[in-house]
Amino acid sequence: MIGTILKRKKVIFIAGDRKRETAYFANFVLKDSFTVFSSDKMPSIFDFFSVLKSSVIIIEDNDSEDPLKVKNFLELSRFCIFVVTETEEKARIRKILQGPLEKLILVLDFSIARKLKKRKKKDVLTFGIDRKRAAFYITDIHQREKETNFKVNYGANTIPFWVKEKLKNKEIYAVLPALCLAKIFKLNLANVSHRIREELTSGR
Repeated sequence: MIGTILKRKKVIFIAGDRKRETAYFANFVLKDSFTVFSSDKMPSIFDFFSVLKSSVIIIEDNDSEDPLKVKNFLELSRFCIFVVTETEEKARIRKILQGPLEKLILVLDFSIARKLKKRKKKDVLTFGIDRKRAAFYITDIHQREKETNFKVNYGANTIPFWVKEKLKNKEIYAVLPALCLAKIFKLNLANVSHRIREELTSGR
């Protein structure tokens, strides 16, 4: 039943050591334009109505779930984005990504992309801090007691970001894959920057 519904949904699966922070920012970035259901495990029949009424499903990888089960689950969706942050558990990621990848859009940490050797795939966005060869990268990080600002670079574009609190390094990092998602969903990144400045609060 859930599998049938997922065929009509946009699924975002987030793996790696920064999955929790990335899921938080992804939800923040997307929720103003889409109905979002976010979970730290695979949706079950108990999530039926939440999934049904949502257009975007965000799932954090759960290490207790079998990689093959995860892979089969993701293949149910016609629009699935696989996000991989920096991680020590690369073997698990490789197991999930085994086989054809035509249906997946990959959003990968730049160093992970190189090690997974998937960068030749057409639908890939890479990200990293001070990684100028990545599609999205952060430079010029400045932190004060109650403010963080930095620049996000992609292509020939640079957009300044301000946050009204001091972010941890792992939180600054997690902004990048969320912005990759915003780009895929055709959101205006300048508007996203404004929302982050005006609306983002603590609570992570």
